[in-house]
Amino acid sequence: MTYSRRIDKNKLFRALIIMTLTVFMIVQAATMAFSYIPENEREYKTVVVCSGDTLWSIASKYASGDIRRKIKDIKSFNNLESDFLTVGEHILVPIND
Repeated sequence: MTYSRRIDKNKLFRALIIMTLTVFMIVQAATMAFSYIPENEREYKTVVVCSGDTLWSIASKYASGDIRRKIKDIKSFNNLESDFLTVGEHILVPIND
C-alpha cells in the first residue's frame, strides 16, 4: 500500500505569509522596546531662540533621523501647542535619541 500526500500550495503560501508577518512583528516590537529611553534618562540641551529660528531649523541641528519626529519631541517636552517661537525663549531639545 502506498500512501501519497499531496501538498496544498495555497495553504503553504498562507503559512509562509503568516510566519513572515509574525517574524516582522516580533522584530518591530523588539526594536521599539530596546530603543525606548525614559523621559528621566534623556539628555537635553537648552537652546535660546534667536531671530529667524524655527522649530524646523532647531530640530534639524539635533536630529539624527526624521526631523518631524524631533519637532514632535521638542513640542511635547516643552508643552508647545503651536509651531511659533518667541525670540529669547528657552527650549529644551532632546539630544540622545
